Order: sequence, then structure tokens, then C-alpha cells
Amino acid sequence: MRQSYFKTLLVSEVERFFPVTANIKNSFLRKCITSVMAMAAAPFILFRAAHFTIPYVELVLTERCNLNCAGCANLMPLYKKPDHIAPDTLLASLDALLKISGRIRELTLIGGEPLLYPDLPEVIKHASTQKIDRIKIISNGTFVPRQAILLSLRNPKVLVSISEYSDHDSKELTKVLTEHSIRFEIKKFDCWNDYGDTKERGLDIKDLRKSFSRCASAKCKSIYRGILFACPRAAHLAGLSILPWHKEHMTADKVPENGVDLLNTPGKGLKKRIRKLYHAEYISACDHCNPVWNRPPIKPGIQLEGYNLLERSDL
Repeated sequence: MRQSYFKTLLVSEVERFFPVTANIKNSFLRKCITSVMAMAAAPFILFRAAHFTIPYVELVLTERCNLNCAGCANLMPLYKKPDHIAPDTLLASLDALLKISGRIRELTLIGGEPLLYPDLPEVIKHASTQKIDRIKIISNGTFVPRQAILLSLRNPKVLVSISEYSDHDSKELTKVLTEHSIRFEIKKFDCWNDYGDTKERGLDIKDLRKSFSRCASAKCKSIYRGILFACPRAAHLAGLSILPWHKEHMTADKVPENGVDLLNTPGKGLKKRIRKLYHAEYISACDHCNPVWNRPPIKPGIQLEGYNLLERSDL
């Protein structure tokens, strides 16, 4: 995992200082050029890594969503009383992470559905004044937020990333975003991978390491209710009280914590524990997911019984 972190950091630094690499259309050529440049710039970049530059982190704004999708990897349908996270908690968590890291390359705001979050303008305003290069907001594209939120999305650091599923239409939202000169992208999903239910699988340590090293979610560190989690699923396993985050899951191999408390851990201890989290080979939450080699494709966005589209008045 240490190698994966530094590789991600090297590539993100090259793309930051040499943005022309992102414009190379041939993916193989772009990868080769970026890799060569990364190796050449490695001494400088690794010096910066000593200050713990973070290439990517997610900030969970809310558990509420206007969809109720079967197979949701982040387990949103399991919340009986989904709620918004207090803005003070969000901003304090972000400040704590920036204090020990110095810079975040990309901050991704997620939910639930982040466009439902009433204090989104406050979060964007604060984050955009910090050492954060890019702010991405992941939306399902089926909800048009109120005017105050739309105006906040015009911030030059912000990009709205719309996850478009086959049975859900984002035309209304994209029309409004275009009218307000808000930057956005559309990512179409024909299928999801099935992470399965939350029960323990009983995987051995070898398989846990193997799955974690190949898992895309393992690269998505997520801040949830003041805690930096190793992945978004681990965050919500803790949020649903299925799995503890606050102490090490003791085994013969001493599995690292699923998360680190950003708000109640002393400075030096916090940095050490965050590094440990980033360098983990696996976490105990891994045993509550299907391993990567057993995640069959499923149709995205299928609604579970009891689905009701939230109206704007519900904000």
C-alpha cells in the first residue's frame, strides 16, 4: 500500500505541474510520458511527500439521498434515519487534516446526494480558500438544488461530476448547470460491481491483503463525522454500528484501525496514525465486503421498495 500511495502522489504531482500530460489522447503514450516524468521528478516530489501531501480524499456531507439504490456500495439504503453532518464538524475535520498534511490535491464531496446538503455553499466557500487544488462533487444527476447552492457551484475550483445510470435522466440538472455556467462532467455507468452485504466473510489474511491491494475503494480515504476512514464502505460500516473504528482489531497480524479521529487525536499522534492508515495492507472492514474477484456486475440504480423522490421543500 505504501508503494500505491507514492505512485498516486507522483502521478498527481506531475499532472499538477505539467498539465499538458492530461491532454495527450493516447492513453498508453500518456501513461509512459507521465511515468518517465514522475521518476525524474521523484526526489522533489518525495521531499514534498514528507509533508504528507494528500492526492485525494472524500468528505461525506450527508447520509440522505433522493435515490434508494439496490447494491449501493456505500450502504445508504441501510440508514433508518439518514441525516446531514453538522457543518462545524465538516470544516473542523478538514482543517485538522490540512494542518498536518499541508495540501490536498482533490477534495471530493459525497453523500448520499451532496446536492441535498443545505450548507453546501458554506463548505465550498471554506474549502476553496484552503490549500485544496480541486473540489469535485459527486451527484446522481436527478436532483436540481436551490438557487443558493447553484451559485456556490460556480466557484472556479468546483467540478460537478454526474454519475448517470441507465434508468435515470440528468438532462434537467445539466440544463440548469449550463445556464448557470457551472462546470460539470457526465460519467455513464452501465453496471456496478456488487460489494455484497455487510456480513463477515471469514477471509484469511492473505486474501484480505490481496483484495485490499486491488480494491478501487481502498484509494478513496473518506472523512465521515470527524473520522478519516480507510474507505467509504468502512466509514458507513462504522456509521451503521456494524464495525468499530476506534480501536485496533486485534489479530495475530494486528490489523490497523478502520479510521483515525481527526478531532480528538493529538498532533504528532495524528500524523503518525494517518500515515499508518495510508500504508495499511488491509483493514478489518475488508472482511465485510465481497473480495474483488467475487464482485459480479449488477445493473446500477435499481430502486428498492419504499423509494420516494425528495422534493425541494424537504431541504
